[in-house]
Amino acid sequence: MVEESLFRGVIGFLDKIGLYDVILPFLLVFTIMFAILEKTKVLGIEKIDNKDYTKKNLNAMVAFCTAFLVIASTQLVAVV
Repeated sequence: MVEESLFRGVIGFLDKIGLYDVILPFLLVFTIMFAILEKTKVLGIEKIDNKDYTKKNLNAMVAFCTAFLVIASTQLVAVV
């Protein structure tokens, strides 16, 4: 009985800090957006020692901003 109460307390705490409304949708959108940008190489590549590398910093910043804009809209978070 104590374990069930403890588990409910942990879930309630995670809900209070916004895990389900803010953190998880942010991580989901960021990860998907970053993966798409890395795969498509839409923001360009860098050549270092005759090898092509994606611009990870630029891809990460675009994915971060996109994810931030998504969680700023409560309607989009509700869809996710």
